Amino acid sequence: SELCDLYASFVYSVLPPGHEALKGTEVEAIKKFKKALGLDDVDAANMHMAIGRRLYRERLDAFQKLIFVSNLVFGDASDFILPWKHLFGITDYQIDIAMRENAKILYALELKSIGR
Repeated sequence: SELCDLYASFVYSVLPPGHEALKGTEVEAIKKFKKALGLDDVDAANMHMAIGRRLYRERLDAFQKLIFVSNLVFGDASDFILPWKHLFGITDYQIDIAMRENAKILYALELKSIGR
C-alpha cells in the first residue's frame, strides 16, 4: 500500500548512513510517524524487514564488488594474500558468486556499449 511505502521511505530517511552515529531521536520520530499514518505493528514490521533486506543487499553488493576487483588485481596470488574466508567467514561458493555476478554485469555493459 502507499502508506507502507511512505512509512518505509520515512524510516529509511531517518536512519543515518552507515558511517554516521544514531542521534537518539530516530525511535520517537518513527513511532510518531507510524501512529500518524495509522499503521499497525505487523505492516510496519514488514516494512522494517524490507528495509533490512535492502540494507543487507546493498552492503553485500559492495562487498562482492570489492572481492571481484581485489581478486582481479591480485590474480592467482589472491588465494594466498586475500584471506576472505578466514577474516569474513565466507565460502568458496560465495566468492565464486561474487566473481560470476560482477563479471556478468561488466560483460553486459560491454555488450551494450558496442551496441549488441
